Amino acid sequence: MKKKPFRFFWEVDPFDDWNNMTKKLFTGFPEIGPDFPVDVADSGNKIIIRADLPGFEKKDVSVRIVDNRLIIDAEQSKESKDIGDNYFRRERRYGSFHREIQLPEEVNDNMANAEMKNGVLTIEIPKVKSKVKGKKIKIK
Repeated sequence: MKKKPFRFFWEVDPFDDWNNMTKKLFTGFPEIGPDFPVDVADSGNKIIIRADLPGFEKKDVSVRIVDNRLIIDAEQSKESKDIGDNYFRRERRYGSFHREIQLPEEVNDNMANAEMKNGVLTIEIPKVKSKVKGKKIKIK
């Protein structure tokens, strides 16, 4: 057992068992684990979100905007069979993933578009153009 720095009350990290258990739990989805990676970028007039969803197809993914939050749901159900001369193998992968991302600015969700290509979901959402720039208030 290795020691970890700044260990005061115990020699063993109490979360080691938990970390090992969650790693084992998600071994069926080694590419993405419990969450999938998401990048959110501001390109001036729009917000661009990229989510890595390897192994998912377009039909497996749902995207929506609610209260200026982007919600991505992905569900996978795959089964493969491999039959040979001296062996038989059958594997199944099931899982669902959910991410909610608070968007950094108000967006025009009616003009949003999404594209899925090579396991990468790209979402472009135009920002709402602010009509009010502010007003200076004179102090009396």
